[in-house]
Amino acid sequence: MSENNEFDFRPAWRKADPQIENDAREFWRAMRLIAPPEIERRIPELVAAAYEHGRLVAVSTAEFSMLPQLRARFAMYRCLVSPEYRRHHLSYRISGYSREVLEQWSLQNPHEKVVGMAAIIQAREYKFKQREPMWPEYGLNLNLVGYNNVGSQIRVAWFKHGLVEEAQEFMRIAHTFDDDVPQGR
Repeated sequence: MSENNEFDFRPAWRKADPQIENDAREFWRAMRLIAPPEIERRIPELVAAAYEHGRLVAVSTAEFSMLPQLRARFAMYRCLVSPEYRRHHLSYRISGYSREVLEQWSLQNPHEKVVGMAAIIQAREYKFKQREPMWPEYGLNLNLVGYNNVGSQIRVAWFKHGLVEEAQEFMRIAHTFDDDVPQGR
């Protein structure tokens, strides 16, 4: 582990980068948290990868979903950090980087109507941090908006260009996208 924690962040969103994809497969297999079929399903969802000395130490993914209570379509975000890096703010750093990657893509693809990044917070490491409604660290700006049906926090980071739709327009947009079907690269 480097002394100053200088990580090499690489974009992966819609890039189909064979090195990042293979490194992510190996990383997920080594972590033993994701079943092999789920690993393959998540490959097209890769957003970013964090490397240290050529070794993958964190990865992020996203898939699109409507959040009806916010009348908007979000990139639902996940990240996984190697255990030895979990006390080095790497989850915040890769999340901030991922937010930038997704926001830039959203700006270039306005027809997709993605207005922000959202996450369901499940990591026990954030038990005390969850008492803070705003998480501005590393440009993330991930703010509490509610809880899901099992009590996990739902947090969102709106993109600067994101707009809330009127109810009728939101319903039209919601029916335009079938976010339950895997998206192509």
